[in-house]
Amino acid sequence: MWTWLLGAVLVFSDKDIREAAIKFLAMREYGRYELFVRLKQKFKTEDDARLDRIQKTLESLEDAGYLSDRRFTESFVRARIEKGYGPNYIRADLLGRGIDSGIVEEVLRNHENDWLPVLTRLRNKKFAGVPVKDYKTKSKVFGYLARRGFTQGQIRSALELHEDD
Repeated sequence: MWTWLLGAVLVFSDKDIREAAIKFLAMREYGRYELFVRLKQKFKTEDDARLDRIQKTLESLEDAGYLSDRRFTESFVRARIEKGYGPNYIRADLLGRGIDSGIVEEVLRNHENDWLPVLTRLRNKKFAGVPVKDYKTKSKVFGYLARRGFTQGQIRSALELHEDD
């Protein structure tokens, strides 16, 4: 239970932190850093001692298997692939959420075979029935797919695959 001390300072227990973290995790997966920021905002604290208590709570949640950067990353990558985003977009988003680059690269490597079908689906959805033969149209398709986070090599492969269209 939260209590007010002198009407201004919020006092909270480790149990309060743990319960709040579990409530957040019950709604969706979080990375460690992202959950840390959410808890820091919820408890409105910048005090080092309180931040250490939040960190220790997160460590115990990791040890118990409730919190996992790898599991969050795998879930996040699958969801973004379904939404039609490429590896560059996904990588930047995950790194911005505080996920370790080693984990990000490993999970993206596991999904290398997923990019061509996603590119094909996006190309067919956005440019259905439009022949991609002239420079202007190729440039539009290329720009669209690049903004979705695909590499030049992946885009070229997808365009070469559909040159006959």
